[in-house]
Amino acid sequence: MGPSNNYGLALTPNAVIRNLALGWLNSWSYDYHDPLNFTRDTCILVRNNADRLLGEYLKQLGEELSQRRKTFPLPTRENPFPPQEMLDAVRFMELYINEVQSIRTRIIGAPVPPKDFIRHNKNANLKLLTELEVLDKSLIDLLSTITDSTISQLKSALDRRDSLLMSFFSSTVR
Repeated sequence: MGPSNNYGLALTPNAVIRNLALGWLNSWSYDYHDPLNFTRDTCILVRNNADRLLGEYLKQLGEELSQRRKTFPLPTRENPFPPQEMLDAVRFMELYINEVQSIRTRIIGAPVPPKDFIRHNKNANLKLLTELEVLDKSLIDLLSTITDSTISQLKSALDRRDSLLMSFFSSTVR
C-alpha cells in the first residue's frame, strides 16, 4: 500500500524517510562499542546509581525523622511545648535532609556533553568524558560511607565536575 494522497499531497513519508526513522528507533545509528558512547553511558549509569543510593539514604533519614517526631512528649498544661533540644534536633535533621535532596538533584541533573561536540576532535572529547567518568565514580566512592563531611565532599566533587565542563566548553568560544 503506497502513501495516501489527499489533494495531491502525500500524507505519509516516502520509503527512505520511513526506513531512516525505523533505523533510528532500532538504534542503528548508535554504536555501543564506540568509546565516546560507552563512556557517556557509563557516566549516566554511575550518576543514576548515585541517585538511587541517595534516594535510599533519604528514605532512611525520613524514617529516622519520623521516629524523632514520634518521641516528642505529649503536651500538658504545665509543659505545652516539647523540649527545645528535641525541636533543634528535628530542625537540624530537616535541614540536613534538604541539603541531601539538593545534592541528589545536582547529581541527577549534572550535564553530560552531547554526542557530537562542536570544534573539538574525538580525542579531546574522549579525554573530557573519561575525566567526567572518573569524577562521577568518585561520587559513588563518597557515597559508600556517608559521614558528616560527605555532603561537603560531594558538593566539591560536583563543583569540580562543573568547572571541568565550563573550562572545556569555554575553550571553544572565541
